[in-house]
Amino acid sequence: MRRVRSVGLLLVGLALIGGVVGCTGDQALTAEQARATASQKYDYDYVKRQAKQLQPGLSKAEVLILLGSPAQREAARWIYLPKRSGLIVPAEALVVRFLNGRYDSHATEPTVLGERLGN
Repeated sequence: MRRVRSVGLLLVGLALIGGVVGCTGDQALTAEQARATASQKYDYDYVKRQAKQLQPGLSKAEVLILLGSPAQREAARWIYLPKRSGLIVPAEALVVRFLNGRYDSHATEPTVLGERLGN
């Protein structure tokens, strides 16, 4: 009986520690992601579904209509991010590439804490 009680207390303690660490990580992650995704119009899952409709040669305006505004905009690529990045296990970002101002391709790249791991 005493051993069961000790194991139970240990599990409760671990759960509390995990909850505190998880909350702290989520709060920091939320602040980081809020900055990165503030300008992104649509939810990441929606963007990924819509990206299936992209066709080479679309103008940036047409891509904008389909996917909405990105979290990060560069001259030759737009980056769409999930609201919550990977903390331990990488999440992903959708990178849309343009060539001469027209849609060329898109791919997902791994991210950790909102930072892309790819180029």
